[in-house]
Amino acid sequence: MNTVILGGGTVTGTLEQTASLVRNRYVAHFRACLAAAASDGRVIAECEALGAEGEVVTEGALETPFRHDAALITDNGVETVVFDCASLVVFRPFVEAAAGLAVHVHPFHWDYCELTVAPPLQPGKLRPITDWFHSWFRANAETTEGLACAVHCVTDPETQGDQTRFIVDFGTAPAEALMALLAAVATCRAQKVSLGVAETV
Repeated sequence: MNTVILGGGTVTGTLEQTASLVRNRYVAHFRACLAAAASDGRVIAECEALGAEGEVVTEGALETPFRHDAALITDNGVETVVFDCASLVVFRPFVEAAAGLAVHVHPFHWDYCELTVAPPLQPGKLRPITDWFHSWFRANAETTEGLACAVHCVTDPETQGDQTRFIVDFGTAPAEALMALLAAVATCRAQKVSLGVAETV
């Protein structure tokens, strides 16, 4: 069990429970940003990126689609907006076993979650991660209380030395999405995953 310092108190929980706290903090921020943006025009939340002909846009070597946080429609046209959340849920770093991995957890952003994997992931053997992404991207899925409950994007894995690093914007996906990603990483023969950056503590 780890100790999370939240709102002046502490909460003890597992990795998934901690992830839920981090996710809920971000989603509250996301909803507030949506409400503020709506005062300037019509807002479409978590819209999938599309090309000029309405085709799905993909990016990176993984060729994955991505979602904008929102699109704002006004008399002047359409613009995409980003709802970055700078605040962190603060907790003491801890290690937990999950999906056969040793998961080292530091404070992390839900919309910019840095994962470092060892041994390094092998190029050409990343299908479990792309399959995970497409599952939780939830293309064309119905919304729940105005939210897609979906991940927004994933960066291409970058290997340096004996580890691979990539970043996930979990968007409004539930904590289960993180746990499912760890299971996918485990099938890539990883042994250790670090969430967040130690220097943030």
